[in-house]
Amino acid sequence: MSATLDRASSRPALVSTSIGFAMMCVGMFMAILDVQVVATSLPTIQGALAIAPDQMSWVQTAYLIAEVIAIPLTVLLTRVLGMRSLFVLSISAFTAASVGCAVSASFSALIAWRVLQAPLTPLALVVEISRHSVRGVDGTASLSHHYCSQATSCEP
Repeated sequence: MSATLDRASSRPALVSTSIGFAMMCVGMFMAILDVQVVATSLPTIQGALAIAPDQMSWVQTAYLIAEVIAIPLTVLLTRVLGMRSLFVLSISAFTAASVGCAVSASFSALIAWRVLQAPLTPLALVVEISRHSVRGVDGTASLSHHYCSQATSCEP
């Protein structure tokens, strides 16, 4: 009877963990797909915003610099805000920044929106490492990496 009770009480935790893992995979997929789409779209972006060729590298560079800065900040913010709240905030900011990138009318506005998109990737990695790998959920690292590698095959 005790074993049945233990299995029944662990099901909500397993479902919650599985949903959290799925949301983390979606976040990582979005971030990786974003990098791929932007890299492919650079010539179109350059023409649409009349950006000089020597400035085009900033579209990707600004994102990468902000991402590197976000790595240690993600750990700090996770401790302060909690992982779930920070993840929801990060996904929301990423989505809003993506819309901002789409409606940017100038080079500087595009760069500002790209910088706001950057923190999602480090956050998704922190979620994976601290929530799933440490808890012993088998195969999460390889499954999430496989899932995210699919984002590179979805590029235009």
